[in-house]
Amino acid sequence: MRISKLSQSLNKLSQSLSKLSQSLNKLSQSLNKLSQSLSKLSQSLNKLSQSLSKLSQSLSKLSQSLSKLSQSLSKLSQSLSKLSQSLSKLSQSLSKLSQSLNKLSQSLSKLSQSLSKLFLRIMGFFYELKVLFVSFYLLMPKLPAELT
Repeated sequence: MRISKLSQSLNKLSQSLSKLSQSLNKLSQSLNKLSQSLSKLSQSLNKLSQSLSKLSQSLSKLSQSLSKLSQSLSKLSQSLSKLSQSLSKLSQSLSKLSQSLNKLSQSLSKLSQSLSKLFLRIMGFFYELKVLFVSFYLLMPKLPAELT
């Protein structure tokens, strides 16, 4: 009877060990699947890391480009400021030139008026001189024919 009990116990132990072996096999399969999943996850994370690295490089290049653009815009702003100052000076110079031309126009107008008055006086003088010669000629006695 002892042997029988011992045999039963060994059978139970064998069954338990078999079940344990099956469970361990299932656990091993699950761990293998988990390992494969983790490997795939690792590959995906590596790809993500590479993509993020490329993105970082692109962002760095973009930052450099934006910095250059900012410098160019700053230089453009300075150039436009200088151009604005030059245009302001040109505007002032043109305003002064316009004033000078207006004064010259006024002076020429006054000169024209003065020359007109002088011309009228000269014409009046010649008219009076003509009248004087005509009067002198008419009032003068006839000269002998041999003088003419």
